[in-house]
Order: sequence, then C-alpha cells, then structure tokens
Amino acid sequence: MKKPVKILLTILACLGGIMLIIGVIVGINQLIVMANEQGAAISDEGQINVNNSYPGEDWPGWRGPHGDGTTTESGWTYDTTVISRLWEKNIGKGYSSPAVVDGKVYISGNSKKEDSIYCLDLLTGTEVWSFSYKCSPGEYAGPRSSPLFHEGFLYSISRDGAVYCLDADNGTVIWSVLVADTFSMPPHKWGYACSPVIYKNLLIINAGKGGIALDAKTGKMVWQNGGGDGGYSSPVIYTHNEETFIALFTGSSLISVIPENGAIQWEYPWDTDPAVNAADPLIIGTKAFISSFYGKGCALIDFSQNPPETLWKNNNMSSHFSSFYQRDGFIYGFDATPVLPFTGEFRCLSLETGKVVWQEKLGFGSFIVANTYFIILLQPGTIKIAEVDHKKYSEVASLTIKRGVFWTSPVLSHGILLLRSSGGDVTAISLRS
Repeated sequence: MKKPVKILLTILACLGGIMLIIGVIVGINQLIVMANEQGAAISDEGQINVNNSYPGEDWPGWRGPHGDGTTTESGWTYDTTVISRLWEKNIGKGYSSPAVVDGKVYISGNSKKEDSIYCLDLLTGTEVWSFSYKCSPGEYAGPRSSPLFHEGFLYSISRDGAVYCLDADNGTVIWSVLVADTFSMPPHKWGYACSPVIYKNLLIINAGKGGIALDAKTGKMVWQNGGGDGGYSSPVIYTHNEETFIALFTGSSLISVIPENGAIQWEYPWDTDPAVNAADPLIIGTKAFISSFYGKGCALIDFSQNPPETLWKNNNMSSHFSSFYQRDGFIYGFDATPVLPFTGEFRCLSLETGKVVWQEKLGFGSFIVANTYFIILLQPGTIKIAEVDHKKYSEVASLTIKRGVFWTSPVLSHGILLLRSSGGDVTAISLRS
C-alpha cells in the first residue's frame, strides 16, 4: 500500500475514533441527566377542565404576549393530581415554538424534505388546516423560527430564509419571498433561526448585517442594512426616551436601529467563534444584557451614551441559545449547552455586579415566567416549576413527560402548557385547576 494512502487511512481512523468518543460522551451525559431529572409522571386520566372560556393570555409569537418570555396568567396549578395530558401530535422535526391565538395553535415542522405549518385546535390537537412547501431539513433538522400571529395573518420563516404570510383562518398564502436569494442574505451555517416581530406595518427580521424590514401586507422590502452574517436571535422591541427602537443581536455585534428606516443608532461589537449569537438580548432601561457560548460569556452594557459602555463582563452566564429574564435587579438564565447537558446550571446573577447569587445544577433547558413562577423545561423532558426568588432556587414541583430531546421553550396559554420535542412531538398538558 502506498504511503499517502496509509496516511489518509490513519487520519480517517483517528477522526472516526474521535467521533466515537464524542458520541459516547454525549450519550453518557444524556443518561446522567435523565437519571438525575426524575419527576412525577403526568397522567392521561386526570381531571380536565375543557371550558373554552378559561381565562388567560394568548401567546401570539416567540416569547409570548409581552415579547419577553412572560405571561400574567394566574390560577393555573402545579398539583400533580390535577395536571393531565390533553393530546399529543407529531408535526415533523424542528425547534419552532407554538403561537396560540383564539383557541388555535400554530406551529411548524419538517418531514420528507417539506416544511409544514399547522393550525391545530388548542384543546384537542385536531388539525384545522396545514400548508406545506419544499425545504431541506438541514443539520439539526427542521425549522427554528416560530410563527407570528398578527391581525389575522400568520408569518413564518423557513431555515433557508423563505418568508411566508398566510391567512390565519385557512392557511392561504397571501405573499411569500425568499429573503436569502432576493436580498442576498444567505442562511447562516445552521439556517435562519430568528422569529419575526411586527412594528406598525413592518415585519422585522434579524438578517444580514443589520436587519431587514418587509411591508407586512405585501412582503416588499422597506429597508435593509446590507448582507452579511446575521445572528440566530430574534429582534427585540424596546423604548428609550419615549422613542421605539429594535435591538438586533447579529453575528458580530449588538445593534440598535430605528424601526421606520433601519438607521443604526449604536453598535456594540460581540464576536464569537463560531459566530453564534443566539440568545435574545435582554433590555433593562438603558442597559442591555447579552450572552453567548463558546467561551464568550456575558456582558452588561449602558447604551445611554454612544458608543455604549461596558459595565461588567464575565463568564458567569454562557448561554448557547436560551434567553433570559430580569426582575428587581436580578437576571435569571441557563449557563449551559446541549452538547454537555449535565454540566448546565440555572443561575441568578446580580444585575449591578454580574456576580452569581445562586446556582442550581439542573442541566440544559429553557424557561418562561408565568406570573410569579418559572416554568422550566429541561432537555430530557422534565418540567420544573419554581418560585421567582433571588434569594434561592425555590422549586415547588417536578414533572416528567414523554422522554425526548427538548430544546424549544415551553408555552403557557389559557391554562394549557405546550411542549415541543426536536423529533416533532407536540404535547398539550392541562394545568387548569
């Protein structure tokens, strides 16, 4: 055998060995997490309140009715004798979270090289309509972006940058545009992941160097800030001095733009290697908190001046893509990656100093805030419910659903908790008391 061939075979054998070791480590990590995160099993035969007029808030798009992962819903229960599984439906692989409006669930998934957008009944899971289009599944298969409901229209973005506006009543296409080709904004390495936001008549997307805005009624481009590597996070609407701005965590910086024309007001450089800025920025008055993985860590900046000032920067919160919450001067979030899930911690940081106030070794997960409680979904399929408390981690319930891989944030709307696995299983759980 010739020497170059031997060298090539040796290299391939080494690479194969490395991949095997990585696979074993990831598998062991997953088993450790699953063993540590046992909770009360959720019943299929509990007491179910199916009253359609049950109080609560709709969840019209990514991060809910207030755009920050919170809902004011109260009256729901974490009593395991009452909690019940309503329905389960597989809608295809992906990471899209559901939108809930007027008793309907809107969500997307990928199967057989097609994306499908579904409208389901909230209480039964019955399909009302679906719309499909060709889309390759890609690495970590399926759509990442979450649908957005606004004034009777449903907006959705595929992983390859196709934007659709549908009639939310029947799924009819109103308009569509392939942003990646039409505006020279190709997908990032892992595809388009941002969810859109609406400001007045504009659909705003984190794409390219500094975002793009489309006319929400026609899909025509209103403004853009040029091609380039956009971020995986979603636009965040905020106000400053009674004016509205959009914060965009791009592939290389946090920027603020004027929504009407896209003019960049300020920029704070934030390079990661690889270029993965995926967790939404957290805006607190004139301050912004950002975090990334791959050894980057987190920072709090003050944008009341231009350029923004770094108030503190450390490695106390390195989020791969889970977003954050702030209350009373404390920031909550996951210092975690799904690659090594058992090492992840749910943490509370001081907003003033950036120091860790408390930490709980929960593994990798995501969360929302319902009134005064965290509803946490951990990667293997365990639900943790804990009080929002800056003094300590205060868990009140632990529940287990069907095992799987859960990277998508949970959604609570009108007393129904919706969970989505990467394999496409959507599970509806009644928390109605």
